[in-house]
Amino acid sequence: MYLSDVILFVFQQSPPSLDAYGFWETIFVYPFSFLIYLSTLLSGNVGIGIIVITLFVRLALLPLIIKQQKTLGVFKEWRKEKQKINERYKKLRDTNNKIQYENEVKEINDLSKDYEFKPFKYGCMPFIIQIILIISLFRSIRKENEFSEQTFFLFTLGEPDKYFILPLFVGILAYIQFKFTSPNFVILRYIMALLLILLCSFLPSALNLYFLTTYIFLIFQHVFVNKYVLNTQNKLT
Repeated sequence: MYLSDVILFVFQQSPPSLDAYGFWETIFVYPFSFLIYLSTLLSGNVGIGIIVITLFVRLALLPLIIKQQKTLGVFKEWRKEKQKINERYKKLRDTNNKIQYENEVKEINDLSKDYEFKPFKYGCMPFIIQIILIISLFRSIRKENEFSEQTFFLFTLGEPDKYFILPLFVGILAYIQFKFTSPNFVILRYIMALLLILLCSFLPSALNLYFLTTYIFLIFQHVFVNKYVLNTQNKLT
């Protein structure tokens, strides 16, 4: 895109109007539309704007993800110790000894306190935020014709990818990311990747672009967190 085309594109854009948004959409969807509008002004393309917003959100979530990974590491250690306690009390449980059962529960509770383990801490928040983002992006593309009619390379952002390129790459990247995070679930990786390819073939290219950027980021995030954050923490402990 030439500089003159970018300047013309910028001046042709107008900020999203609140009139088209309901109460909940004003809270969740409009801010997303406005952020896409701002990033589009800077980049000259809605597709690039979506990539920028996705990277910004993923970077904002990174501290939460790091805490989540640390919590998962604590959980693995807690589970090993809990299994030892369960094995120790296994024969006593078979005798239906209520006192021994209460002692087992007490030991497990004390173990949780020692590890400061909170099962639901940080667990659901990144997932909830991502669901909100996906719905907001989908509604934003549907609400704003200026977004949905824009193209990014071969793809019209408001329509499914007729060349099937984006869904295929999303599936491949998802498989790689699942391989990192779930190395023992081989069949599940293939199933999830194929389901994602099928789903993305029906979704607007804008959402495909979001998923593509997200999985690229997640792959680099996994390498960074495991190599530089968790390894450093293990050396310190």
